[in-house]
Amino acid sequence: MLSTRPKQGYIGSLGEWDRAEAALKTSLEESDQEWAINEGDGAFYGPKIDTILTDSDGKEHQTATIQLDFQLPQRFGLTYLAPAPVAEQQGILSTNPEELKVSGFVTPVIIHRAILGSLERFIALLIEHYNGKWPFWLSPRQAIVIPVAMTDEIVRYARNVRKVVSGLPEETSWINANSPLAMSRRTFNVDIDESRGLFSRKVRAARTKHYNYIIVVGEKNLRAKTVSLGPAFSRGQEHGDEGVGKSLDMSMEEVYQKFVELENKYA
Repeated sequence: MLSTRPKQGYIGSLGEWDRAEAALKTSLEESDQEWAINEGDGAFYGPKIDTILTDSDGKEHQTATIQLDFQLPQRFGLTYLAPAPVAEQQGILSTNPEELKVSGFVTPVIIHRAILGSLERFIALLIEHYNGKWPFWLSPRQAIVIPVAMTDEIVRYARNVRKVVSGLPEETSWINANSPLAMSRRTFNVDIDESRGLFSRKVRAARTKHYNYIIVVGEKNLRAKTVSLGPAFSRGQEHGDEGVGKSLDMSMEEVYQKFVELENKYA
């Protein structure tokens, strides 16, 4: 929504408001997103772009907002040194070498940029919207490794699966993983269930805790150096549904790359 000049209580000249609103309209038109005008709902110091979310009850909430403030910089006497200041004040990007030699002081515009709005309200909306079943990129429980049998050989293999799929380097210890990792290296929240319970109960517990994926490791996987990857739930499943999504046999590296792609797509 483009929130424009309020009818009363605003500060600044009409010309300043018209120029600021025109700049925001241009930005919205170039974004290729759907938008509408929210007449008179701007801040007293400038117009703004608001993002409105609708909760499960149909109630609307303003979340993210980007606001132009061209009044406070003037009142505080803020300036910066810029080439071709006359052109810049008119919104013209000068490329004339002679003009660029002429420097002057220009008053900036402050952009108030709140990406989520109120963080507590935003998280509350997400919790209600996803009903605890978080998308993969946002989930605190992205995957869990479940050994079919608790033999020493299978458990060792399952621990290695957890390390590779999570994206941690081979030398990293899960007990003391305090070494900084490369910023470009994706890592994921992957747990392992080494309890002595029945396999079916482990799967049920993973689904109850809303893990996104269950990684099953058994004797067949150990010999083939693969894992069986399946979704723990689908978006339409109810809590009482005992079914687990179809599993695929994949290598550990293939699972890691799948997780990278899911996160890239915000899936």
